[in-house]
Amino acid sequence: MNARFRITDPQVSFVRAHRDGAEEPHVHWYVGYAPDLTEDRDARVVLATVHAAGANGGGDVEVSALLWRTTDEPWDVEELASDLEISDAVETLYDFARVSLRSVLALTEADVTVPTKAPAPVIRELVKREDADADA
Repeated sequence: MNARFRITDPQVSFVRAHRDGAEEPHVHWYVGYAPDLTEDRDARVVLATVHAAGANGGGDVEVSALLWRTTDEPWDVEELASDLEISDAVETLYDFARVSLRSVLALTEADVTVPTKAPAPVIRELVKREDADADA
């Protein structure tokens, strides 16, 4: 793990429970980061989703946060995904999401064990929708 990044302002932005059974219990962890820095800050928006399902149902929790560098090194967007894979910040964000996910899974009585340590994340750069400015 590394402490080159930290997160602030984590928020749960979406929660969904379902009773659709899964053949195999599973937990997936997806992380997306904004390609651009936030306005007036040296930080990036991070959106992440933890998904779990078991025989009786499952759920999804989406969280957001600001991602900051903890060093004076410049942002290296080319290496950001691989840097985040081993980042303490991504693990911290998972911990935040995991607590909400456990509550969602209790509602559906899903038979899924949510690991304390994050599963290997799928990390990608977020893509801005072309019509996003028109929605604002």
